[in-house]
Amino acid sequence: MKFRFGIVCVVTLAILLGPQAALSQPGFNSIVQIILRDRDNQLVGAGDVIGTAWVFGREGNTIVLPSGLNGGWAIDLNEFNTLYGPGSWSVGNTLHIDFVQVAGSYPGDEIHIEFVTPAVYPYVYQPDVMLPVELSLFEATAEMGAIRLSWTTESEINNLGFNLLRSVEGSDGFRRINSELIPGAGNSSDTQNYSYRDPNVLTGQVYCYKLESVDSRGAIDLLRTVSVDFSEEYAVPTEYELSQNFPNPFNPQTTINFQIPEPGRVEITVFNLLGQRMTPLLERDLEAGYHQLVWNGTDEFGRSLGSGVYILRMTAGDYVSHRKVMLLR
Repeated sequence: MKFRFGIVCVVTLAILLGPQAALSQPGFNSIVQIILRDRDNQLVGAGDVIGTAWVFGREGNTIVLPSGLNGGWAIDLNEFNTLYGPGSWSVGNTLHIDFVQVAGSYPGDEIHIEFVTPAVYPYVYQPDVMLPVELSLFEATAEMGAIRLSWTTESEINNLGFNLLRSVEGSDGFRRINSELIPGAGNSSDTQNYSYRDPNVLTGQVYCYKLESVDSRGAIDLLRTVSVDFSEEYAVPTEYELSQNFPNPFNPQTTINFQIPEPGRVEITVFNLLGQRMTPLLERDLEAGYHQLVWNGTDEFGRSLGSGVYILRMTAGDYVSHRKVMLLR
């Protein structure tokens, strides 16, 4: 068992009772359930945290939260009135929950909190958790050799940054994929756009991603979860290849497909049968993947070439390949 001290999370919950709501009303349930989970979404063990609840503006009105409940606490709001007299909390007050991890071993010492409001609370409140990030978009899209994660925030309060967690369908648990915290905007009321590329993916797998925000106190909020299927068409090729152009023979243009297994400079050039260079079709750096270009049968000055056989040459690193192409006028 590992012990850690001083890991504190402060979360606020606004109590929004109706104007005449009273604890004596039939059907009223004064219990607030608070669930604690680690970053793998597992319940925090009984006795691993201790905590207190107190009413904003009435700092002396504090109750100690029991440590025996597995995964969190059930707080009876009646206890404030029992300990401190009637009116110890009222409509519109904010209930603060403070907790400190004293035992257990959690990934990165990261624990987040969620509020549970069962439907049996017809006269009580709807919890309003003050999140540091207002998220408007979180999506995952497959691209060549990777999955692109994009998210947009409309506002951020004391936001230190973000973590991304990933799970493969059928596996147990999520694991963080960013080695360092992805910086947030701190305090901002402007729209912010973020992007992260995850290249460590395999074809045929369905990946699930979670986005977390971390505020300046170290408190963590789970913002949203998305899934994406990484299909065969997005796999990175394992070898270099210059494919035969199509159509061949051609007039007026032909398509040339090629693939490279790693990023680097690629050159594709057209020569005549005497070895004279007619035109360079490509001379630049490319990302790994499948690529395509079109040749319209002209030389490097834009002049139409005559009918005949020409040679395509592709070079990429140590790879060199040739293909014969036939132009018919």
